[in-house]
Amino acid sequence: MAAALIALATAPLSASAATSNIIDFTSSGYTVGYQSPKGQNGWWQAQSVDYSLVDNSSFAASGLPGSGRSLQFSNSTQLGGGAHLVSPMVDAAGEPAIGAAYNTFETTFTVASATGTVQPGLGVDVALDDSRFGGVVSLRHSSDKLVIGSYWYPAGAVDLTPPSWRSAIFTSVDPTVAHVIRLVAIFIEDKPDTLDVYVDGTLVSAGSGATTWEAYSGSNGTPTVDSISFKASSSAPTADGIGYTSGLPSAPATQGKGLLFSGISYGASMTVPQPPVVTPPVVTPPVVTAPTTPSKPAAPTPDPTAEPTESETPEVTLDSVIETFGADTAALLEAYLLETGREVPPDLEELFTVDGEIDLSDFTAWLSWTGDETVQLYGYSTPTYLGTFPVVNGRAEISGVDLTVLGEGEHHLLVVGEQSGASQLVQLEVPASEPTESQPPAATPAAAGDEAGSTGLPIWLIPLIAAIAIMAIIAIVLLVRRRTA
Repeated sequence: MAAALIALATAPLSASAATSNIIDFTSSGYTVGYQSPKGQNGWWQAQSVDYSLVDNSSFAASGLPGSGRSLQFSNSTQLGGGAHLVSPMVDAAGEPAIGAAYNTFETTFTVASATGTVQPGLGVDVALDDSRFGGVVSLRHSSDKLVIGSYWYPAGAVDLTPPSWRSAIFTSVDPTVAHVIRLVAIFIEDKPDTLDVYVDGTLVSAGSGATTWEAYSGSNGTPTVDSISFKASSSAPTADGIGYTSGLPSAPATQGKGLLFSGISYGASMTVPQPPVVTPPVVTPPVVTAPTTPSKPAAPTPDPTAEPTESETPEVTLDSVIETFGADTAALLEAYLLETGREVPPDLEELFTVDGEIDLSDFTAWLSWTGDETVQLYGYSTPTYLGTFPVVNGRAEISGVDLTVLGEGEHHLLVVGEQSGASQLVQLEVPASEPTESQPPAATPAAAGDEAGSTGLPIWLIPLIAAIAIMAIIAIVLLVRRRTA
């Protein structure tokens, strides 16, 4: 399994990448040892922390291929903000308005526990750029999981204290096996940047609001990204996403162990928006009965004697969704473009996780979601309320939804947080329903004057035939009596 993960991680970036770098620690210029690869092939560092370039064969429990090499990194010591190990630089990415030639920066790497087991207290941050301008992914061992998340400084924050920040725990995975992580930052003019985080090929940051450190760049760093960096971390995302946990202690037991990073690649590219999918007109569209919109549960009657709360929970209704996201697909996609900078939302399978095959008539799936709240599901083209569902342990649990009520053709599903107002959008296609075999018409009683049953005789002739038969029987009886007299 580890070998397959390594192969995925070292694959080249997308063909549109203008400049990229694939790190091969076995190539010329790299030397195994403590504080390597600092000073080798363009790697540099501001302060000394615990890291080394190691042979994977020395860490067989990690599950990584023994013929390769990895960057070993731990938080056995912590030296503050300057303790970054920084990769060789490539062409910078940033917003076009500042003169950047590229607006997207991404990196992919494989991470594994050096011991093949959980190391409580272990924490390492991987950032886009040494200034962390492009965003951060937090990698921290809990008592039994590798917890993956991020923290960022939101636009409009009043100060730099931890409560003004925002954070998210994206997912928690098995720490005893290797995982492939991918970060993609897109820098957008006059709108919030986006930061997408993938783990083993699955987008885990959807709905979190994660972004770059654009709003923080005025006080630290430059508004472009040209490298990646590794840092011993003393911070972690919070469970509720408000602020971040700071001042966490170092983990001396991780000295010379910690995490192993391999299959590292990164680069800048220009993201070109794709044209929207246009459905060809149907010459003879089938007649589709408009679906009935399920009624939402009535809101509880307010208690006039109750103490007022500091803030009211935002109310999400079909009317408010139409007002926010639009009354048709065109308006919905325009709102999506303004929010994300993307014209085409992901397919259903990219965002939702389904156990087994997808059944659109009984759709049951989940997607990653930040915060403890409930979410509402709406279908477009015509805005249709499809139900309200809980968020449990970071997963919005959608169950038992009949998506075929949307009718045959292309549609979109909109998920909206009832308390946070966060949203996610996917596209899907409802196939034509299978035609059923026609049943023969039921037999109807014959009308007067029609043929009776299957005899083919008119009804009026039956009594006449019966009378003739009776007279024939009587004649035969009389004849027999005369012969015997």
